[in-house]
Amino acid sequence: MQGEECNKEFMRLLQEISCKGFREREVFADFCKLAGISLAQPMYEDKDLEEQYLTTIKRYPKDVVHKFPQMLAVVTEALTEHRDFLGELFAKIDMGSKYKGQFFTPYNLAKMMAEMTMGGEDNKNSSKQLCEPCSGAGCLIIAADEVRKQTDVVAVDVDELCFYMCYVQLSLLNIPARVIHGNTLTMEYWKQLLTPAMVLKEANKSPEERQLEKDLEGL
Repeated sequence: MQGEECNKEFMRLLQEISCKGFREREVFADFCKLAGISLAQPMYEDKDLEEQYLTTIKRYPKDVVHKFPQMLAVVTEALTEHRDFLGELFAKIDMGSKYKGQFFTPYNLAKMMAEMTMGGEDNKNSSKQLCEPCSGAGCLIIAADEVRKQTDVVAVDVDELCFYMCYVQLSLLNIPARVIHGNTLTMEYWKQLLTPAMVLKEANKSPEERQLEKDLEGL
């Protein structure tokens, strides 16, 4: 499927679930949570994650439960190229909140900013580490990764839905990242998930690198 076809197929599945007595916003948020846990759980094998998944999925009739993995398959296909697929859908369903300051950056603009700050010969030796304190669905991170492959990303958002959207997209795009549900301003942090690429990177660290990290943490 091409880009627009993925959009249409995702919305079709979303509406087929919604017509069972759920709001589109509610289904979208639950999908992102279920998808995020599905991608993380094989690595974490965490009882709390498993319980969250089961509690969420049990709310839906059995005849539509199979549509959630179908939606994840659509997202996976859509993200065979760099784009803010879930962020675009988030805006389409009008889920942004001006009270939370949620105004998502269009991907074309994000890519233009990434090219201006990270592209070209002048920036070929620039850092491939990136910290995004208000990540949303990960649009700016995805654009930065398209322009210059990122090797170490920290993404933080105060909104749980954005936390899961960002985790799903960075995971599927194979971007090494720590995705954090927290408040950058108050320095409160509630949960963290590492993308599969970051888990692999951590597993491949040398003993010297691990010792250096421990020494730095003690400073």
